[in-house]
Amino acid sequence: MGMRVRQLCLVFFSASFAVASVWSQDAGVQIGDHASWAVETVWSSNLSGEKPTVLVNFTQGVEVLEATVRWVAPTSVRYDLTARFRSGAARTPVPYQDLSSGDLGGSVSDLSREGIPGLGMSFILSGLDPGDAFGFWWRGESRSSRVESVETRSYAGGLRQVCVATYASASDNLTEMLAAVWDRATGILCEATLVWCTPTSTTKTTIRIIETNRWGLVQGRSMLMLLPAMLCAVIVGIYLYRRRIRG
Repeated sequence: MGMRVRQLCLVFFSASFAVASVWSQDAGVQIGDHASWAVETVWSSNLSGEKPTVLVNFTQGVEVLEATVRWVAPTSVRYDLTARFRSGAARTPVPYQDLSSGDLGGSVSDLSREGIPGLGMSFILSGLDPGDAFGFWWRGESRSSRVESVETRSYAGGLRQVCVATYASASDNLTEMLAAVWDRATGILCEATLVWCTPTSTTKTTIRIIETNRWGLVQGRSMLMLLPAMLCAVIVGIYLYRRRIRG
C-alpha cells in the first residue's frame, strides 16, 4: 500500500509541474483579454511664455486607454489599443509587438507611436523573476529593462503578484525616466509613471489599471495548479487513517 501511495503522489506532483509550466516566460495574455487604464499627463515649464508642443498636447488629451488582445504567439501579441480623449475623440492603433525585444510594428501612425502613453508597454512577458530582462516600447523606441523586485499589491480589485521595474536615459537635451509595475502572471501593465524633461520643461504621465477580465481567470488557474497537491494530501491522509484503524 505504501508503494502505491508514493506512486500516486509522484503522478499527481508530475501533473502539478506540468500545469505550472503555463507560468513560463511568454505572452501571458490570451485572445479576447482586455484591460483599461486611467491616464493623466501634466506639463510644466520654467521658461516664461513657453507652450507645450503638438506632441505634448496630443498626449495630454488622452484620458483612458483600452486594450483588447487579437492574436497571441509565444512571445508576441497583437492588440487594439483605443485611446479615448477628453474631447470625446478616439484613436485605435493596432500594434504588433515582440515582447522579448519590445519592437513594435502593425498599423500605428508616427503620432500614435510617440504620443499615446502606454503604447508598447501595455503587455510584457509573463512569469518574470527579479533580474530577468524584458523589452517594451516608449516614445517611439524599443527599450529594455530588468525586473527589480516581485511584490504583492492591489490593482483593479485584486491582490496581485507584480513585477517592479524602472528605466532611465539622459542626453544633453532630454532626460527620460520610467517607473512601472506589471502583473507577473499575465504581463498586463498595472501602473506606470513616465517622465521626460527638456532643459526648460517637464512632462509627467501617470497610468493606472482600472479594469481587466484576467484576474479571475488567473486565480482559477492558480487553484488548478494546487489541485494535484491537494489530492495527494487527501490520499496520504486516508492511507494514514486506515493504517491507524488497522493497528
